[in-house]
Amino acid sequence: MFSKRRIILYLLVVVLALIGTIYQLLLPGLSIAREEPWGLEVQVATWLLQASVPNAAKRVANPLNTAADSPSVAAGRDLFRQKCEVCHAYDGGGKTEIGSGTFPRPPALRELVTAMSDGEIFYHVRNGIRNTAMPAWNMPDNQLWQLVSYLRNLPAVAPLTAQPVAEDQTETVSSATYVGSVACKSCHEAIYERWSKSRMANVVRDPKEHPDAIIPDFTKPDPLVKFSTTDIALVYGSKWKQRYFTKVGDDYFPQPAQWDVMHKIWLAALFRRQWDRLVDRALSARQFHASHRPALRRLSLGEL
Repeated sequence: MFSKRRIILYLLVVVLALIGTIYQLLLPGLSIAREEPWGLEVQVATWLLQASVPNAAKRVANPLNTAADSPSVAAGRDLFRQKCEVCHAYDGGGKTEIGSGTFPRPPALRELVTAMSDGEIFYHVRNGIRNTAMPAWNMPDNQLWQLVSYLRNLPAVAPLTAQPVAEDQTETVSSATYVGSVACKSCHEAIYERWSKSRMANVVRDPKEHPDAIIPDFTKPDPLVKFSTTDIALVYGSKWKQRYFTKVGDDYFPQPAQWDVMHKIWLAALFRRQWDRLVDRALSARQFHASHRPALRRLSLGEL
């Protein structure tokens, strides 16, 4: 009879052999995204995905109008093309350059959404799906529901052929307004906070909102200064030179004096034509070589 120690040794050899075989068969190339997932893997992943959504989230109803011709579906279509089409394709089929290279592949939304509730779609769009290319979208709930409205109607409203986004968004683009860098804050708060304190972010400031923006002391008279702080609507610059603009109607006009921040003195403000004349005069006096003319003309007046 085999001793107990020998049996354990045999079992250990068998286990190590199995581990080695599994390693050789499965692990090499396991991280490659080009491979198609196994059928069993897809079934298990789909079941886990459906089971991961809380029942309460599945029962949440879409508060927007989901009719195919409703404004919410039209807005959802624009959002889909801006944020989703690059992976999911114009028709939700997932056949794109990026989508075909991800693992797992983007599902065929036209078929998938028919088996999901509105609350379930909303849950996945908002929270993303771990270990996939599906991100969590930090958009307002109203926009998320607009996407859900569009996806709910995707089989009926998706175009049969790809269409340029610009052609279908002419009205949206024409009515769009500039929102500024604050619009980026919700996703990039730390970067925005650092940027908001930089000179670039504060190169133009309203002295009514930022009383400390005006650097010189206007209580000290100077023959170049023919205006007061109450005339200043905008301040430009804070490192080398500082300029001042007065608002008349909807237009802003520069004041003829600027503050030299580095030397703490008032200077006459130079404008483009004056600068060009100075460049021509310097070149005529041979203070600079003629080859310097283009570079001198491109100099920002804010650097003078």
